[in-house]
Order: sequence, then C-alpha cells, then structure tokens
Amino acid sequence: MNNNLNEMQQDAIGELLNIGLGQAAAAFSEQVQQEVLLSIPNISFYTLQEASNVLEKLIGSEACLLIQTFSGPIWGDALLALTPQDSLEIIEILLPPHTEQERRQQEAEVLTHIGTLILSTTLKSLQSLFPDPIKMGKKQFKKGAVYTLLDESTTTFHYRTGTALVLCMSLTLAEKKQSCYISIIMNHEALQALKTDLDHLLNLV
Repeated sequence: MNNNLNEMQQDAIGELLNIGLGQAAAAFSEQVQQEVLLSIPNISFYTLQEASNVLEKLIGSEACLLIQTFSGPIWGDALLALTPQDSLEIIEILLPPHTEQERRQQEAEVLTHIGTLILSTTLKSLQSLFPDPIKMGKKQFKKGAVYTLLDESTTTFHYRTGTALVLCMSLTLAEKKQSCYISIIMNHEALQALKTDLDHLLNLV
C-alpha cells in the first residue's frame, strides 16, 4: 500500500498542524514571557534510523528528549527534542535565579511539564478529524546520545516493518534563539487510518 500522502492530504494536515503549533507557541510564549517563532511543518517518510539521523543533524550528537505516546483513532509517539544547552537556558528563564545545579536537578520535571503542554496542544489540532478522542499515554524524559534515544526500545509503537510518517516542526524563542523541535511519528497502520479520515474531511471518498 502506498505510504505517500497526496498534495491535498499534505495541505490539510499542514493546516491543522499550523493551528496546533500556533496554540502551542502561544502557551509556550506565556510560560517564557517572550515571543516564540514557528516553523512550517515538514512532512516526510523515514525509517526510525533515518528519523534518528535527522534529529542528530538538527540537535547534534547529544539531546534532551521527551517522548509522549498517544492512542485512539491514530496512534504513535510525539517527541520534543532540544540541545542540552538550550534545555538549561530555558530552565533558567523559567526558574530564575536558581543555580545551575538546581536547574539540572529540576530539568526533567520542568521540561516534562512544558513538553507535555506543547505536544498535547499540537496533537489536539488533529482531533477535528476524528469522532473519538486522541488520548495521551505514558511519557518519558531521556537525555544522552541521540542514536540511543530514538529506537525500538524507547518508542511504544514499532516501526521496524518499514517507513514511518514523521512530522517535524520547531518553536524558537525570539530573544536568544533557543529552539525545541517537535516530531510526531506514526507507523504504517496509523498512517492509513489518518489518510482515511483526511479523505473523508476532503470529501474524496
């Protein structure tokens, strides 16, 4: 079965994600008290290893990563990734005037809170496609070498059978340019469910 989204399907999901990303940026902006800039969602198809390589090109060899599973009419893993340096600088904005040691101790808790807010807000933008709710599942915060962070052992849904749909977006703080990258990864079966509902939305079936 063809994995590709046609142009109309890509435009539709791009519009929905832009709405969600705008809402996520507004929520993040309120937390950090500065403007947050948005990227255009990029829709690609990768193996999990290729997705890991793309993340490494964006972030570098080390990363902080929040993985949030979701299920329901579609399912997959939503990721929030940022460099360790950007992570600590964002914590510094949120928790002044804490020492670096205190920021490091609270890093996982604070970024899990912020990441959950951003990822759940972005995912909710897809809710209009489905009669049933998209449910947020377990989340885990990980820090280390990129190639060890994104693999079959850390993601809930298995992508070993082929390529996965990867939606990539970013939020960047306007003043100091710290960035966090959002990815939504869905396997072949979830993609087919998404395509079916996109076609209903576009009156193609």
